[in-house]
Amino acid sequence: MGSNLNWRKEDISLEVQKRMIIGEITGKKKNKLNARITIVDNIKFQSEKEANFYRELKQDPDVLFFLRQVPIRFKSGITYWIDFLVFYRDGSYKFVEVKGFKTRVYKMKRKLVESEYPDIKVEEI
Repeated sequence: MGSNLNWRKEDISLEVQKRMIIGEITGKKKNKLNARITIVDNIKFQSEKEANFYRELKQDPDVLFFLRQVPIRFKSGITYWIDFLVFYRDGSYKFVEVKGFKTRVYKMKRKLVESEYPDIKVEEI
């Protein structure tokens, strides 16, 4: 069985053609909220806004270090991934979510974080 890749447009289903146009097959897929995936320092960010915040943290002299995609596990077994946990030279820290749009699911998970972990305050950027 040979691998003949000389497809004609007529041979490809309409659904596949639509997916090719929006980039699902070509690898240029946008995320669900039309944010542009951005790569900085070989790290894939879900948006330019998140990548820019990462750049700011790296330049901030008050930042001792930071962690990305920090998991918080709920009693229900669901895991919520916070974008950044930032530690400052003065000993303080903060949990940061970089959001362009607050989805219903995000709002629900944030409320779960606040109810199950009252000491965690999530800052939105």
